[in-house]
Amino acid sequence: MATTAFLIEILVIGFFGTLWMILLIAFVLAGGDIPRVDLATLEDWSGLFLFAYMAICYQLGWIINWISWEVFNRTSIQKAREKAFGKPIEERAYERRLLAVHQVASEAIISRIRSDLSVIRLTRSGTINFGSLFLVSTLVVVFRTDAWNLAERGWWVPWALLTVPFLGALICWRQALKRYDKYYQRIAITHALTEGLGKDASGSGC
Repeated sequence: MATTAFLIEILVIGFFGTLWMILLIAFVLAGGDIPRVDLATLEDWSGLFLFAYMAICYQLGWIINWISWEVFNRTSIQKAREKAFGKPIEERAYERRLLAVHQVASEAIISRIRSDLSVIRLTRSGTINFGSLFLVSTLVVVFRTDAWNLAERGWWVPWALLTVPFLGALICWRQALKRYDKYYQRIAITHALTEGLGKDASGSGC
């Protein structure tokens, strides 16, 4: 069940990523105009195209997830760990604590940890996806003003639309930071409790 949910998350991340990538490719190769395709001519190949698109989403999802992890690892993760454990902690030391938690924690705690990780993956990848969509959309707005028919719609329309991906990136970023804090605090508290139980057990046996 957990593996299935994880694969769905990767597909969702990759699907979102294809949106801004298609827009970027259209901007570079077609001047911002997304080529129109007659779907009726592709009906016989629909199954193959769907399979190829799902494969692209899956691969792209892994790439975006990795990029988002690298970004947050260099900017936020160490601070969240230090805040939770009360001191700087090396990667090996943290991995030992995490392994200990997974060995002795209850199923309810493990379920909450998995939930934290799921939200973290989606929000940190959402930061990258929404941010990329904002940047690509800004390029289209700035360099393809003729496509917006601004004389009739007004200059405020495209800029108003840009606030959606910008706010999306900001919200995802803030949520990812908060969830990282909660995740590491849960690991630290659970590890401290398991250490305390271990000491009590060893003391009672003397």
